[in-house]
Amino acid sequence: MAKRSPKTAKQALGVLRRICNVAVLDGAITANPALVKLSTSSKRNARNRFTHTPLRPDQIAALADYLTKDRGLATYGLFILFAGFTGLRAAELAGLEIRDLTLSDLAGTAGAVRVDRTKTKRRDDSTGVVSWHTEPPKTDESRRTVPLEAWLADDLRTGRLLRLPERR
Repeated sequence: MAKRSPKTAKQALGVLRRICNVAVLDGAITANPALVKLSTSSKRNARNRFTHTPLRPDQIAALADYLTKDRGLATYGLFILFAGFTGLRAAELAGLEIRDLTLSDLAGTAGAVRVDRTKTKRRDDSTGVVSWHTEPPKTDESRRTVPLEAWLADDLRTGRLLRLPERR
């Protein structure tokens, strides 16, 4: 028996389906046996399908701990904790400003971060210059206030990330 490509089989099944539809309408058969769908897209191949596997909280903490203690990069460790536990998208993180954070002066109190803008890098094709472009989020639902757990708010409150340089 000769092999046919999935596309050829789908076309042949389409012809058979239409013939059987007429047979059902004429009362020759009670149901159309050709009512199946064949997929010819290689994108739907199960073995090539992307599997979303976000980091678990313990993995996020381990990465932040490694950056802070083993590599001496406390600011990056704090950023990993912030990004991992808020779930903000990359462009939303880039669009944050200090004024978007709401933190009280009391230790052990929760905070919040307001998402009002996104920032992305773009290259001007004519000049080759790369610059940041600020835009509102794509949808109204993307504009939101994300709560911060008390421990994360405490880390942000005491972290080097928010310390402003002293004025002389």
